[in-house]
Amino acid sequence: MTAVATSTTDVDVSWTTGGSTAWQIEYGAPGFTPGTGTIVNALTNPFTVTGLTSGASYDFYVRDSCGAGDVSMWVGPASATTFTCTGGCTYTLELGDDYGDGWGANGQYSVFHQLAVTTGSVTTNYTMSNTTGALGSSETFTFNVCDGDTLYLEFIDNGQWDDECGYTLKDPNGVVVSSVANGSMTPGIKYQGSANCSSPCPAPVPTFTFTDNFLSVDFDATASTGAALTYAWDFGDGNNGTGDTPTHIYGAGGTYVVTLTATDSCNQSIDFVDTIQVCEELTTANITYTQSAFDINFDASGVAGADSAYWTFGDGNTGNGLNPTNTYSGSGNFQVDVTVYNACGDQADTTFFVTICVQPTATFSAQIISAGGSGMQVQFDGTNSTGGSSYLWNFGDGNTNTTSNYPLHTYAVTSTTYVVSLTVYNTCGDSDTYSSVLGDALGEDEYTLFNVKVFPNPAKGFITLESDAGMEGTISLIDALGRTVVEMNANGMSNQVIDVRDLSAGTYVLRVLNNGQLFQERVQIVK
Repeated sequence: MTAVATSTTDVDVSWTTGGSTAWQIEYGAPGFTPGTGTIVNALTNPFTVTGLTSGASYDFYVRDSCGAGDVSMWVGPASATTFTCTGGCTYTLELGDDYGDGWGANGQYSVFHQLAVTTGSVTTNYTMSNTTGALGSSETFTFNVCDGDTLYLEFIDNGQWDDECGYTLKDPNGVVVSSVANGSMTPGIKYQGSANCSSPCPAPVPTFTFTDNFLSVDFDATASTGAALTYAWDFGDGNNGTGDTPTHIYGAGGTYVVTLTATDSCNQSIDFVDTIQVCEELTTANITYTQSAFDINFDASGVAGADSAYWTFGDGNTGNGLNPTNTYSGSGNFQVDVTVYNACGDQADTTFFVTICVQPTATFSAQIISAGGSGMQVQFDGTNSTGGSSYLWNFGDGNTNTTSNYPLHTYAVTSTTYVVSLTVYNTCGDSDTYSSVLGDALGEDEYTLFNVKVFPNPAKGFITLESDAGMEGTISLIDALGRTVVEMNANGMSNQVIDVRDLSAGTYVLRVLNNGQLFQERVQIVK
């Protein structure tokens, strides 16, 4: 263990532990018996003992403390003397002898040569026996000085063998202040000067910044301060570097603890440690989705390094996360925009399209808007069809329409026997077709727009139609196969007669289109 004064009231004590993480330190006047001094508990090594007396000498002991009553034997002592001034420091004096028998000045070793060291107004004589230190070869002493104190060394020859002696005096920075090689000593003044407690090399202050381009990181330690610094880097991934502005390429994204060691011309080394986050370059190539009817599960978890994402689904909805689900309300082709982010704040964007398709169903109804000698105008309504994005109408007269699911069509010839078809397509190309005779597609209100009496029914030769007003337009008879077997124009009278003598017995549909109104009734012809 060692004890080193650091101020007028503080001493740093350090030691080699037996494995404990808690210790007890006992201190007192030089030569005190352990158990009679002052005990403090220590949780760090080294540990600073504070509150001491200025200019006082102390012995220090230390022991491991593993719990109540579980302690090791005391180890020590290590000695130190607090400074008598602010900014004091400790010099080191090593005495040597090339013969190895100490600084004895006579054969009886009752008289010794001395090195008188004066600091300020205090003189201390140092010597060496053949039973201490390195058993007569060398012995080391320390003493405190105040910055600027007079420092005076004189060798005092007290007898024989003075030329065997030597010494080395070092300042607190390890710089040799004065020395005489062993075997070269002569009596007299050896050094006159002033104590210097300031360091020729202030402790280095390392620091660094970094700029990353994905896995490539440029480090910059040029803002570090110190004397003639050299730099050693531990990049935290098992690789090392040197220099003040190195570039390192990491093998994978992640968090790394980087250590910069700055060493100055006085061989002082200080570490600066920082944690950095590096990320792989983002790519959007691995974004996928799966579909179940109107539900789509999106997946960006395959994007290396991505930890979050923001989505717009093209239907007004948005989402967050790497695995969102969106439910679409209908068929269509939707533009999906996604931005993925990594832990470094980088982002990557992409756009793609998803197609939602359900099997379409076609249906329609019709309403006669007007009918007469100039033709018939019919409003078709396919809005109750489902799943469609486009429509194809075939009106049964050779004309088609693809522009709307609610077309208005004009027939050149008034008739309800046209076979009309509507084909509905979705965006995936699936289709459904619904076909109907126009008369069947007309709504119930089309049959009750005016009153007509039909007699006789069953009929054998003639059928008479009687109305409250004159009838115009078309009168038709349609057989069971949907064929129009009689078609005639009403003459404007309230009574109309149809000749059915040439028709076969059976059931027929009688239809009357009268100025946009429709009457329909089944009649029976017998023979």
